Amino acid sequence: MRYLRGIVTWIDSFKSGRQFRSWTIIALKILGAVVSVGISVWSIVVCVNTIDASKNTELTSWILVIIGSILEVCLILPLATLLAMLFWNRANKIRTLKNDPNFFLISTAVILVQLLGEMSFLGLVVGGIQTLVASIFGSGIPRYMEFLLYERRVLGAFPTNPVGDITFIFGVILSVTSVLSGAVLLITAYFIAEEINVFANIAKSLNNIETKLVDEGNASDSSTTLT
Repeated sequence: MRYLRGIVTWIDSFKSGRQFRSWTIIALKILGAVVSVGISVWSIVVCVNTIDASKNTELTSWILVIIGSILEVCLILPLATLLAMLFWNRANKIRTLKNDPNFFLISTAVILVQLLGEMSFLGLVVGGIQTLVASIFGSGIPRYMEFLLYERRVLGAFPTNPVGDITFIFGVILSVTSVLSGAVLLITAYFIAEEINVFANIAKSLNNIETKLVDEGNASDSSTTLT
């Protein structure tokens, strides 16, 4: 019974919001590390495989693929570092929030919504630039997928002069679209976060007014009783 009472006491401690915030902080730091390491390893693997798959092509094409792959990795590694720092910063920001027993999840949700918009913006901007690089140098995932598909068709042989699926014009259009989409998602996320904050402030104001009226009513009753 004491064990069960301890569980009930532990669940009752959720009202303060400290448990949820502690879990969120830990989850953000772990997720930041996983995302950072994951996209770094993934970009390096794609780069190495693309270079290896195109080694039997013409020398000029192979050199362009190497240059493009290195540039793409140079874009991804700073992005991975920036995302890890962003996750860590937002986790610390949640830690410094004031503890409000009535609205302890609202302020955390606002930060998480903003973080989602910031992640989308950074990912789409870097993805758009990466697409532009891939269209110029014939590297990246489109090139690697092209080699994989060609390898399946001709039982392991590679084309002498493959043509990428992404042209330069299409790459420019896609990169601009990615950047604009990232900006729209960032603005949308911040707008939703502000709306949540506004409704939370309204709820807090109404709660404060209600508390004040109750206190005034109790004080009035007390004075009436004394007289």
